[in-house]
Amino acid sequence: MQNLRGKLLLASPEMGDPNFARSVILIVQHGPDGALGLVLNQPTGAAVGDVLSAMGDDAEVDCGVDEPLYRGGPCDGPLMVLHQDPVHAQELVTDGVYFASEREYVEPALSGAVSPVRFYAGYSGWGAGQLEGELAQSAWSVMDASLDAVFPASGDTPVSDEGVWKSLIRVKTTSELLKGYNPNILPRDPSMN
Repeated sequence: MQNLRGKLLLASPEMGDPNFARSVILIVQHGPDGALGLVLNQPTGAAVGDVLSAMGDDAEVDCGVDEPLYRGGPCDGPLMVLHQDPVHAQELVTDGVYFASEREYVEPALSGAVSPVRFYAGYSGWGAGQLEGELAQSAWSVMDASLDAVFPASGDTPVSDEGVWKSLIRVKTTSELLKGYNPNILPRDPSMN
């Protein structure tokens, strides 16, 4: 089994599950017991501060940021964070990307001490062998994660449902096509084809 931690899953264009149609998922944890990922391109339309304010005293945490809240997937869980600060990291996902879901690591992000940061409600989870089965059925394409995919430029947030998916599918498709390209057997002048 290849460990997919730090990889992106791109939903197949034929993905029938509405929870994952045209989704891009960063795999945060992957092992023999299953996998956990966060959908990068499903903004909720709310800011994390507004959601915590609506919870009132139940939130039990102060929020000093006005960042978009993303839907990490259909599974319920604690507020989860992706950021680039190793000081406040619960675990490393891939170069320059850190994950946190425990309160002591999430609170600095909520206070504004961590930037850039992305907040997620819910997560995408797979049981033992489930993700591998979906990959065997071509439900997902796998590609390396990039900082640009996880933390788009500030003018690009919140990321649209389809924008990042379309651009990454294009990159993946071009990359796959170029794997078989041998410039030594093609003429320099395309009109000679």
